[in-house]
Amino acid sequence: MGLSALGSMPPRTLELELVDGPVQNLDELADSLTKMSQANRWLGGQRALEAHLEPLLSAAPRARVLDVGTGNARTPARIRAWSEKRGCRWNVIGLDPNPQTISVANAASPKGLPLVRGDGLTLPFPDDTFDAVVCMLTIHHFDDGGAVRLVREMARVSHGLVLVNDLERRRPNYLGAQLLAETLWRNDRLARFDGPASVRRSFTAEELLAVGREAGLTNVRVRRHFFYRVVLSGGVVGLGSVAS
Repeated sequence: MGLSALGSMPPRTLELELVDGPVQNLDELADSLTKMSQANRWLGGQRALEAHLEPLLSAAPRARVLDVGTGNARTPARIRAWSEKRGCRWNVIGLDPNPQTISVANAASPKGLPLVRGDGLTLPFPDDTFDAVVCMLTIHHFDDGGAVRLVREMARVSHGLVLVNDLERRRPNYLGAQLLAETLWRNDRLARFDGPASVRRSFTAEELLAVGREAGLTNVRVRRHFFYRVVLSGGVVGLGSVAS
C-alpha cells in the first residue's frame, strides 16, 4: 500500500508479519527485534507502560510481573531496572511462543532474567500468579477472537493489573512507520516490512476497549499516549488509571 493510496486507515488486516514465521538467520531476527525495541523506546512505548505501572511501586514493592510476547526481552529487562532504581525488587518474567525468539532473548537478556517459552492463549501459570501481566506490541499479532482470548488469559493469571500496550491504527502512525521503513530500516528486510504491517494490523482505541470489555476485564479503560500508542488497562481499582 503506497502513501498516496492510504487516505484514512482501512479496517485492520490480518496479514502475517515476517517475524510470525520461521526466520532462517537468527542474526537477522535479532537485528530486527533490536530495531523494533529501540523504536518502542524512542517513540514512547516504554514510558507509557511505566506510567501505568507507577502505582504498583508502592502497592507491591516485590511484585511479580509477566511480559507476554517478550520478543528480545528488552521490556522485562527495562521494567526490572526501572523498578530497582525506585527501590523495588520486582521479579519480571518474559514469555514468548517462538523458539527462535526465545533463543535470541536468552542471548541478549541480562543475567538472571527468567524467560519461558509459552503460548499467550494458554499461559503456563496458575490463576492469580502475578501482580501485573503486560504485553507490548503483541496483541496486534492476533485476530479479534484471539485478542479477546489473550486478554482473558492475562487476566486469569493476574490478581492485580492487566496492561496491553500497542500501536494505534491511525494514519500518522502508518506514515511514521513507512518513513522508518524507507530510511533507518531500509536495509533490514524484516523491520522494513513488519513496521508498517504492524500498524495495519493494530487496533484503534475504541476497538481495543471493546476487546477488553469482551474479555471481561474489570475497571477497563484505554488511554492514548505519545506517539499514537494505546494502553488497555484493567484490574485493581486505583492502579493503571493515568491521564492521557
